Amino acid sequence: MNATTHPRADIAAFAAAVRAELDDLPADEVDDLLDGLEADLSEQAEDSGEAFSLPDAATYAAELRAAAGLPERNGRAVKVPVRERLERARHAAATRIRASRFGSGTLDLLVSLRPVWWIARGVAFYLLLVFLTAPFMGRADYVPTNVVAWAILAALVLLSIQWGRGKWLPHRSIRGLRSVLNVAATIVAAIALIAAPTVLPQYFAAQAAYAYAYPGDTSQPGLVLDGERVRNIYAYDAEGNPLENVQLYTDQGTPLTTVGTEGRANGWWWDEYFLGGGGPVTTAYEGTGRSPLWNVFPLREATGVSTWDVDTAIPVLPRAPFAQVPAVPAQPDAGSEPTPTPTLGAGTGTDTAPLPEPAPETEVTP
Repeated sequence: MNATTHPRADIAAFAAAVRAELDDLPADEVDDLLDGLEADLSEQAEDSGEAFSLPDAATYAAELRAAAGLPERNGRAVKVPVRERLERARHAAATRIRASRFGSGTLDLLVSLRPVWWIARGVAFYLLLVFLTAPFMGRADYVPTNVVAWAILAALVLLSIQWGRGKWLPHRSIRGLRSVLNVAATIVAAIALIAAPTVLPQYFAAQAAYAYAYPGDTSQPGLVLDGERVRNIYAYDAEGNPLENVQLYTDQGTPLTTVGTEGRANGWWWDEYFLGGGGPVTTAYEGTGRSPLWNVFPLREATGVSTWDVDTAIPVLPRAPFAQVPAVPAQPDAGSEPTPTPTLGAGTGTDTAPLPEPAPETEVTP
């Protein structure tokens, strides 16, 4: 016969001692508490070999009472903190799982994978942070897209790993907070794991479509010259004097603006590119009862303007870069021909001027 059918003598004695410690309880409760105890201990002894040892029977019985919420042997109720109850329940569950060879191996595997969970928990913290800040950021990038986002993700993963190792913030005062964060991270990780097969392909497809529609577009909006954004345009007449309220159009009849199609389509009154910083901010020409005119130059400008005080800013006509420029030199019309200058002796017939004849000689009278 094997050890499962005939438990070892020390295990049988231990079970009897525990039952004796619980003899003040109803028999059915004792049977429930000790159900399968000898069989479990026998399997543990077989798996552990010489390393197996039995605990103290009185202590073990007291733990069974506390885990079940039963009164002590003297009749007083056992007041056990919730955390300690959970810890005892976890220990009891681990003991039952390790009762079989398969359960023991599975539990050992899960314990060895704890570092993987630490990393996943840090990622879950990052996803939770992205979700909470999405209403303020106006977007939700669940995959980091810049150096700052990658740094935040790395910091949260490092924090999770150090928590798991018990190196950072191990104080009892924050264990409750850590428990709440662990529960939140577990829920987020579970949701992310379930949604990943659907959400991630859609996310990367959207990113690829955006990259295809705008392949490396690093150009500036509005009017650009040699890669630099044009803020304003100044016109001079033929005499070199500056002009005001000059309307400019393209060869297609489209108003020539510095804010481009976006500014005209959205009805901008201020150039939002420069409104974010970078010097004076130009504003559209305010015609009476008209929509903003962005092709009337030079544009009015205001300095020190931000999005907070744009409504109270007073734009003024800026000073031209030159008080006067060289006048445009006159040139002949393309359809006219210059009048030739006649020359003596050139040509034949009537076009040639007659040469003067010498005066007649006179006879001298003595």
